[in-house]
Amino acid sequence: MKPKGGPFFRASVTLAGLLAGVGGAAAMGPTPAPPAPLAAQAPRLVVLDLPYDRVWANTLRALVDYPIERAADGVIVTRRVERAPRPDEAAFDRVAERVTVRLDDFGPRSTRIAVEVLAEGHRAGAWVPIADTEATARAVLDRVRAAQG
Repeated sequence: MKPKGGPFFRASVTLAGLLAGVGGAAAMGPTPAPPAPLAAQAPRLVVLDLPYDRVWANTLRALVDYPIERAADGVIVTRRVERAPRPDEAAFDRVAERVTVRLDDFGPRSTRIAVEVLAEGHRAGAWVPIADTEATARAVLDRVRAAQG
C-alpha cells in the first residue's frame, strides 16, 4: 500500500520522529557539551556557482605571496614565516605564522573554504603561542574571496 502524503509530508514526519528520538535520548543521559562558539572555529567562506577546480586554482593564485609547503588533496599549507608584529601584537619582537587552507567540495558548484592560522610570538628569548589569529585568517579569506572574481 502506498503511504499517504507527498514527499514533504513524509520528510516532516521523519524529521519529527528523529527529533523526538533525540529528545528522549538526551533525557536518559548527560547533556552533551555545546558546540564551540563560532569565533573559536576557523573562519570560513562558501563559494557558489564556480566549479571546485576553478576555486582551487583561484585560491592558489590568491596565496602566491605565501611560500607553499604543500598543496594537494584540498589542503594548502604554507611554510612558517616570520614577520614584524602588528600594532595589536606589540608585546612581541617577531611573529611567526603557518597558514592552512582547506577546500571542501560539497555539491555541484559549491566549495567551502576554511582558514586556520598557527602563530607564535617571540619575546624575552622564547616563542609563545598566540591564541587570537582571527585577523590573519580573515585577511587570507579576503584575498581568497577577491581572487574568485
